[in-house]
Amino acid sequence: MTKEEILKQARVENKEKDVADLDAQRRGAYIAYFVGLFTIIVWDIVEGFIFHHINYGGNMALFAMAATAFLIKYVRLRKTHELVVGLVYNEELKLKNNLAEIRKQKKLSQADLAKLVGVSRNTISSIETGQYEPTAKLALLLAVALDLKFEDIFYF
Repeated sequence: MTKEEILKQARVENKEKDVADLDAQRRGAYIAYFVGLFTIIVWDIVEGFIFHHINYGGNMALFAMAATAFLIKYVRLRKTHELVVGLVYNEELKLKNNLAEIRKQKKLSQADLAKLVGVSRNTISSIETGQYEPTAKLALLLAVALDLKFEDIFYF
């Protein structure tokens, strides 16, 4: 495929979606699960001490949600270890980038670059500020759009 064909296909697929926003929603749901878990644990402790009994309805719902989330992740990724993976996040492995500098050198606005790859301007802004790590596909599309190699833009 030519560069133009690749970028045209990306625009059709992405439809100028705010992929950073969608990722934030996914992360928010993930964090919300653990907030809910913590809340139920604290409530169970308080309820046990005050009323000397525990209602397990909330626990059942929360664990059903977690089981469903891990099952879906396992089914989609086909990796057994995804059923067990915990909350470890290593800041050292965070993807960094030079996108803003490169974009400015190429005399492109965030909106121009966003339009080239078919995402929202906010997504480009979020990538540049490190608030959002692009998918491998989006990172490669950015490299294609800017006529650069992936490693010229992104690094660890």
